[in-house]
Amino acid sequence: MSSFSYQQQRTTNTDATATGTHYISSSGSKSISSEKYILQQLQLQQQRSSLERATAVGLYAKRLNNSAAMCVEIGEHDKAIASLAKALRLCELHENKEDDDDEQPCLCYSCSLDGCIAYSEYNSNLAESIEEEQQDSNAIHNAHKKSSKNMIHDHDDPDCGHIYRRPIRIPPQSIQEHHPMGSTLPLIITFNLALVHHLSIVIKGDSNDLDFKNKRRTSINNTLQLYQLTNKWQLQYKSESQSLSQSQSHHESSDDDDSSHCDGDDDSIMSIDSEEEYQDQDTLTRKMDSVRFNMIICNNLSHLYRLVDDDTKSKQCLENLLSTVMLVVDNNNKHTDTVTASSSNYQNNSNVIIANDIDIDFEYCDDEYDNDSQDALQYQSQQTQQSQVQAQRTSFIEVEGFLQNASTIIFEQGQQHADAA
Repeated sequence: MSSFSYQQQRTTNTDATATGTHYISSSGSKSISSEKYILQQLQLQQQRSSLERATAVGLYAKRLNNSAAMCVEIGEHDKAIASLAKALRLCELHENKEDDDDEQPCLCYSCSLDGCIAYSEYNSNLAESIEEEQQDSNAIHNAHKKSSKNMIHDHDDPDCGHIYRRPIRIPPQSIQEHHPMGSTLPLIITFNLALVHHLSIVIKGDSNDLDFKNKRRTSINNTLQLYQLTNKWQLQYKSESQSLSQSQSHHESSDDDDSSHCDGDDDSIMSIDSEEEYQDQDTLTRKMDSVRFNMIICNNLSHLYRLVDDDTKSKQCLENLLSTVMLVVDNNNKHTDTVTASSSNYQNNSNVIIANDIDIDFEYCDDEYDNDSQDALQYQSQQTQQSQVQAQRTSFIEVEGFLQNASTIIFEQGQQHADAA
């Protein structure tokens, strides 16, 4: 065999070996990529199924809470307690699932404490009518009608004042659209559980029987713990909100100092992302920090402390309630003035827009434009009305029912000054 033939054969064998090696490595890489893809799909499927289970658990807990709220309002307290206890257990399971899936709580108004309270107070007409029928058929209850639709009077102990008695429901939007509510849901359920125990204590009244007194005292202590737990959560989120505001102001001042030294698109993008993150966190904490909810807790805690003869803590709760009511009344007055001024400005602006449209229509005589302008004006009017309604929801806070309890502090202080004089 010539040297040329030998060299050609050797080159052919080398090429074949390289081709085979490349085929094997290519097949191996394809196999590895396929395995990674299958693994990713399995992980996504597991996450999806886990999220679906968590959503179903949260949905069931919301429905149990609303069912229990109806039971509270018609006097079926034992059924309400059973449903709320089950809902709390589901919330614990749901919370663990949310931690695993990193699901972010919804920030809409319907999922906030204020939104749930406003919905509950506005949409209780059915239970209200049922209770009125029961009161009309019982002459004893007619002598103790409540001063507000959300309050009830403790007729066994008139000195203890009025109790907030409206359970908190979850709005339909949050249920139907499967909104994750985060910590707001267990907070509401815990409050409702405290409330139903509280109402049971008031309805059962007191007795001279020693065994009954011991059971009543135990029930009062358990109810106090539930209220204190909800109050602790409120203070915790309020503290987080304040620290967040301080951190945000410090962050903004740092950005102002850095802006004089560095410019660029990347810095502006990072600043925007940080600002949006702070806004989301601030909204998340504010949705749990409800002034009206704090008033409710202070009011009902004061009543329970009076039942166990702890006048010091009862007075402290009433003082907190009074200071909050004073701030709320001042805020409501400012809000009323703002809404009145906004309505007046909107009416004046509408007249100017209509006048301009008349001039334009006179100049061009265009019917199509006239129709479009009317549609635009109607749309603008609807949007303005919706924004005003939303402003009233979030800014105006009802204090009816709390004033009478809070005013006892003013009366006691006035009596003390009179005695001292």
